[in-house]
Amino acid sequence: MSGINKLFIIGNGFDLAHGVPSTFNHFKEYLRCTYLYEHDVYTSLWLPASTDYDGEICYKIEDCAQIIDFMICDSCSRIGSEDEGENWSDFERAIGRFDYSLLEEDIEIQYDKEGDINPFHTGNNYEDAYNDLSNVMLKLPELFSEWINNIPTLENCFSVFNLDNYYSVLELIDKEHDVFLTFNYTETLENLYEAENVTHIHGNQTSPVIGHNNTSRIEEQSYHQDTYINSTNETLEKPTARIIEEKSYFFKNLEGEIDSIYSYGFSFGEVDLIYVREIFKHLNSKNMIWYLHSYDRQQHNEFKLKIKKCGFLGSFSEFN
Repeated sequence: MSGINKLFIIGNGFDLAHGVPSTFNHFKEYLRCTYLYEHDVYTSLWLPASTDYDGEICYKIEDCAQIIDFMICDSCSRIGSEDEGENWSDFERAIGRFDYSLLEEDIEIQYDKEGDINPFHTGNNYEDAYNDLSNVMLKLPELFSEWINNIPTLENCFSVFNLDNYYSVLELIDKEHDVFLTFNYTETLENLYEAENVTHIHGNQTSPVIGHNNTSRIEEQSYHQDTYINSTNETLEKPTARIIEEKSYFFKNLEGEIDSIYSYGFSFGEVDLIYVREIFKHLNSKNMIWYLHSYDRQQHNEFKLKIKKCGFLGSFSEFN
């Protein structure tokens, strides 16, 4: 890069404004329409494994989709998502707060001849059930990637979006010199605006990254439930430190090159603020202006507080 350029931080709202069906609700609808299960009917969370022709452990993917759908919806309802189905930041919070104990309604307690609980046989049931549920929940990234690969994008569908919005963006950006940090998997920036300096921080449609940032772990439990829960949570955690290391060239190249920041469709979810903090390790923002999109005006005060906590020292303005 050379000269002074703008940095754009792009979130899912940008794709939505361009007619891309990319909300959490669209993900749920994809699962329900593809795997044809009844999403409003309670299903047992214990899905016993079966064996394929090669002797490998496997699970029916349609049953996995139904259980994952249920667990996500339950978690979203408990974290009190204000815009259920819209913000991916809520979805990622939900991933880190699954209530695995719901499984225990489906686990049969074993008793001995005297009518006392048999801890050995009961423990086996618990371990089998939790192991199976853990394996099912780890299908989430696979199902998510499958959906992302099937999202109709602008080059292969006749999406209808606001042309005034398109021309506003087209006039605002310098496709050759501005810098784009996008949290989206699609290539809307490249295909529609021919933007050149685009970094997909969480991968693209062929290799998407999702996850949570809940690093807490549960303590030891009677039947070793904690072993399976903690292992699953660790696997589904977003590897932000690794991503920053892999994308270090992007952050280092910002130094001395940026005089303003524009955020469009970015919800400032807690799991992704680590990247904003990393930006200000490489930028002197004292004389910088951060432009927030007018669509999110009701949340601007909340966004400004989060941005300042990440190290931003400049002033704020608004754009359309």
